[in-house]
Amino acid sequence: MKGEERLWSILNDKLDTLRAANRLPEAIRVAETALEVAKRAFKGSQTPLATSFEKLGQLLEQKGDYTTAEGYLLKAHAILEKVKPPDQRAIFRSAQRLAFLCDSLGR
Repeated sequence: MKGEERLWSILNDKLDTLRAANRLPEAIRVAETALEVAKRAFKGSQTPLATSFEKLGQLLEQKGDYTTAEGYLLKAHAILEKVKPPDQRAIFRSAQRLAFLCDSLGR
């Protein structure tokens, strides 16, 4: 595993720990950093990049920032649709989350 990929993995572990401890502001900061690392480490349409967009979107949704969350979740969904071979479960889960978010936004 390359350095950036390893750092991404460590940040995701930290993010999961913070989220489980309900330390939302810290988890969001770590998720933002993990996303920046993922953008450098995983070019194009790779599942880890989608995961970073999705996790940050989920945290922002949990915080109540639905509009910003939507942007990140849409980016995650677009990447998941391009991954070869497609992961149908991940695409379905992503579409379902977007549907719930749109419902929360009254759309």
